[in-house]
Amino acid sequence: MEFNKLTHSEAEVRLDAKLNLSNSNEVKKALLELTGQGINKVMLNFDETEEIDSSGLGKILFFNETLRECGGNLKLVKVRNPELRKLFQLIQLDKIITIEYE
Repeated sequence: MEFNKLTHSEAEVRLDAKLNLSNSNEVKKALLELTGQGINKVMLNFDETEEIDSSGLGKILFFNETLRECGGNLKLVKVRNPELRKLFQLIQLDKIITIEYE
């Protein structure tokens, strides 16, 4: 996972190849630290992500709600993996969170 602070209130987080039970709590902790620094607009970069499980999805939904409560928003960007695209469309995640597939 890699962080890139864009402005005083915006950041991009590049996720690893997997977002699952083994690392989702680490991701949650890091994202909450961002909000503690005043970041309320976050882009999760899925460029290299190939796998996500229910734990990872739960952390995304939790963090989305956390940002909304702070007046911010979450955006998923560079979702290029076809399996992730299908999953996000199947569960209609795009109805809750802005998703950019390219």
